[in-house]
Amino acid sequence: MEIGDKWECINAQGKIIINPQFTKALPFSHDLAAAYISPNSCGYINQQGKFVINPQFDVAARFHGDLAAVLIGNHCGYIGKDGKYVINPQFKRAYDFSDGVAVVEADNKKYGVINKKDQYIINSNV
Repeated sequence: MEIGDKWECINAQGKIIINPQFTKALPFSHDLAAAYISPNSCGYINQQGKFVINPQFDVAARFHGDLAAVLIGNHCGYIGKDGKYVINPQFKRAYDFSDGVAVVEADNKKYGVINKKDQYIINSNV
């Protein structure tokens, strides 16, 4: 929830559980939430508001299962809940994993579908 120019976290009953301190925060997913300390500096906090993955990403998405898409520089990749890259940043765009696969866009504007081992299972020439 946004209060002035900072974001706070509330629970389902509307009680503040994390005081306003972030420039932006996404909803919790799998016990972690992406939280920004500046427009291009994002990490992941736990439900106590402590960073468990330090702010180091330009953009970070919600976790879907055990992976989250992140942007660093001009490339997207995927991290695990430990903050380490599972799939190195190499895509122009990276969409959320669903049922073990994700749509990605390469720098050459070609789309494909990858699995969690960074293997293309569908490679498009569109």
